[in-house]
Amino acid sequence: MVAGSDSTTPSGHGRSIANEIPNAHLVTVDGASHLLNWHRPQRIVELVVDFDAVTRPPEDAPDRRSALVVLNPASGDHDADETQHAITETLGADRVDVEVRRTEGEGDARQWAAEAARQGSHDMVVAVGGDGTVREVISGVASADGGVTVGIVPTGTANLLARALAIPVDDPGAAAQVAAGARARDLDVLHLLDRDEHAVLMVDAGFDAELVRDASRGVKNVLGSLAYVLAGLRNTVGLDERHLELEVDGERRTVRGHSVLCLNIGRIGQSVIVDADIRPDDGRLHVGIVRRATPWHVLTTAAGMTALGRDAHPNTEWVSCRRLRLEAEPALELQVDGDPAGQTPVELEVLPAAVRVAVPERSSR
Repeated sequence: MVAGSDSTTPSGHGRSIANEIPNAHLVTVDGASHLLNWHRPQRIVELVVDFDAVTRPPEDAPDRRSALVVLNPASGDHDADETQHAITETLGADRVDVEVRRTEGEGDARQWAAEAARQGSHDMVVAVGGDGTVREVISGVASADGGVTVGIVPTGTANLLARALAIPVDDPGAAAQVAAGARARDLDVLHLLDRDEHAVLMVDAGFDAELVRDASRGVKNVLGSLAYVLAGLRNTVGLDERHLELEVDGERRTVRGHSVLCLNIGRIGQSVIVDADIRPDDGRLHVGIVRRATPWHVLTTAAGMTALGRDAHPNTEWVSCRRLRLEAEPALELQVDGDPAGQTPVELEVLPAAVRVAVPERSSR
């Protein structure tokens, strides 16, 4: 405590002393020396007690929580320092202690998220980046059997999962507020058994994967979502049907097609609605086999599913299952949640309610 009007104990000196004492508060009482001269120390005590009552957290205040913020500085075109400041300021205001780690390469986000979930060192892991960073964090948590809530602050190009869950995509502070909120959903996760990876949105083979492969990071940084449109138009030329071998919940099937869609989520925002009934918590994998590879049929199938839902075009056959193995001859390109992932074969299994993700109040999909 220092006297605000005293010349003998300047408030700056008192502040420097308080900063050296853990958990100390600096209380400035104007005219404290005058009160002492008039033998009224009890009044000073009353002022300090009043201050303590105002600043002390209420009895029912929640305990402080901790968050590991995994930030990818290379995703999208955001300023990493500004993004970090907005997140730490928002989380701090919600009584969340923050540790920030910036990724330097592939695998960092998954490793750190798995460690946080396995060790119980944090209450939440906040993924700051594009769909690839989000997938790594969720994969890490799922591989450690959950245990922490995942928050998402989208800074990538597509930000598909954030859009699917109605998480703000243009405001890191608002997204961080969602991460710190009380509402969360238990989401299914797709486990790629033959490579120990995970997906939340989709695992696609064929045309969709070629589109993702050809929309490079450099082009996306310049053109944004237009990069996917241009890559899609290029890849409609020369697209051929393949011999496909599928094992669906143990039942083998042989078909022909040029692409296979394996979906965990059927709706992304208001513009992409493959099927509003496909939910990320229904415990099922939804598989679409796409036939007829002419450019016209590919474009009309994509447009029909996007605008009207999966049943809007006869070129796609759908089946739901818990486990799928896919082989193709010749092999098909793969993409996992918007990232290139090699080629077929691939084997998938649904892990029901494998990860808890913070969502806004209006998210009900």
